This record gives sequence, C-alpha cells and structure tokens, in this order.
Amino acid sequence: MRKLPSLSALRAFEAAARLHSVGKAAAELNVTHPAVSHQLKQLEGYFQQVLMVKQGRGVTATEAGAQLAQALGGAFDDIAQACARLEQQQPRPTLVVACTPSVASRWLIPLLPSFATRHPDVQLQIVYASQTAEHIDEGIDVLIRHWDGPYRGPYASQPLLSGETRPVCNPSLLAQLGDPAQWWQLPLLHDQSPQGWQIWFATAGLPAPALNSGVVYEDFNLMSTAAIAGHGVALCPTALIQQELANRYLVELSPLSASHERRYLLLHRPGGSELVTAFRDWLVQR
Repeated sequence: MRKLPSLSALRAFEAAARLHSVGKAAAELNVTHPAVSHQLKQLEGYFQQVLMVKQGRGVTATEAGAQLAQALGGAFDDIAQACARLEQQQPRPTLVVACTPSVASRWLIPLLPSFATRHPDVQLQIVYASQTAEHIDEGIDVLIRHWDGPYRGPYASQPLLSGETRPVCNPSLLAQLGDPAQWWQLPLLHDQSPQGWQIWFATAGLPAPALNSGVVYEDFNLMSTAAIAGHGVALCPTALIQQELANRYLVELSPLSASHERRYLLLHRPGGSELVTAFRDWLVQR
C-alpha cells in the first residue's frame, strides 16, 4: 500500500508551483484561496519542511518543493492522458439535430433538459437548418422544419406542431388605437415578404391594406422580436409563441388564421436508429 499525503493537497501544490500564484491555483481547481493555502500548509506539515515561499505578489517553490512539483506535474500529465484514452475508447452516443432557428429557440431548446434527464448518456448536438432544406445532409440524424401541405419526400416524417398563423402585437401598441378592432391600421411586419399578409386577408375575406410598407424580416424569429418590442403587427405561428401569449407580451388580434396546411415536421432517414426513434417519440409526447 502506497503511503501518500492528501491528493487534494498535492494537486493544490502542483498548481500553485506551476502558476506561481495561490489565487490562480484556486481558480484552476475551482476552490477558494484559503482552501489552497490550507492544503499547502497541510502538505508542508506532512513533510516537515518548507515547500513554497512568497515572492512579490506570487509564490515560488523552494528547491525541495521544485523537485516535488516536477514529479507531480509529470504524474498528473500521465493520469490525464490515461483518462483521455479511456474516454476515447468509450464514446458517448451522439444525436445531431438540424433545426430552423425559430423552432429551435422558441420551442425545441426549452424542452431539451427533459431529454437530457431521460437520456443522460446521449451527446446531443443542435445545428442550424435552412427553412428551405429538403435533404438531410451527411452527419445529420434529424431535420426539423416547416412544410406546406402533405409531405411526399424520401424521408420518414412526423408532424410536431401546427404552422397556422394569426395576427399578434404588443398590447401597448394596440392601446394606442381608438378602436382596437381597426388593428390593421397599425404597421404590418413581414416575414420574408408581404405574401403571408396577402394570404391572411384573402382567407379572412377582408380588403387588404397597402402591403408595400412595413419592415421585411429574414425570418420569424426576427419579426416576432420586433412585434414584442411594439414595432407593429406580425403574422405568427401561434404554436411557437405560447409563452409570449401567456405572459401577455403579445396578444392575438383575430381568431382567423392562415397557413392551414403548414406543419412543423421531424424528418429522418427510413429505418432510423434506436436513438433517432427515442428522440422522435420523446418530442411527440411534448
């Protein structure tokens, strides 16, 4: 049986000797400055000799301390390399999910702690997907994006959310109108183009106001942020703004909706792995 002093004290001493600072050693080891000082005194008590002295604002090892620090540095390097080799031999299963930014930030990411709790050994990677992506790139396991109408592509598909859109705005903006029922007199915000509003007014059977004004945003995420800030009325998929509606950051202005055939889909290659199946089934239960 090896006779050794406290390993914590040895780690603290090696770090302080290498960094020439008790404070930096404490930060590296994620402990307090007094804790490191206590461990250094404990080690010197064990060997009954001085191992480290103050030098300016830092510390430096004595001759005996330098010999010990050199041996410890090599030993800790060997331990770290051995641990790294073991970790490489047993890689964690990885699932790579490509998701459009709006769905990722508004819906998927808040749910992920639940998946991590259920599958703690899985390394989950979330990457951006284009709103128009039709193919699952190499290295991607799952693609989440919206789709208009029935999906007839080459992949297995699972509907996740409705993509129906309704007009919404910040309630403080609506309060500026004498008649809230005339909300379309407010600035209309556009997601990529005015086409969404054209479809909504046609579906509602209402005459469309001039749609050549108002800011055009590249995606829903930017547009909804502008709506929350009170910049105008946005046509948003209500499935993605449930939290904002519940907190009254946004209010619905009409029960009439558009984009009735739009769905947010999870796509994966046919015969997906058990991990893909587990992720898909978990999302469906949300």
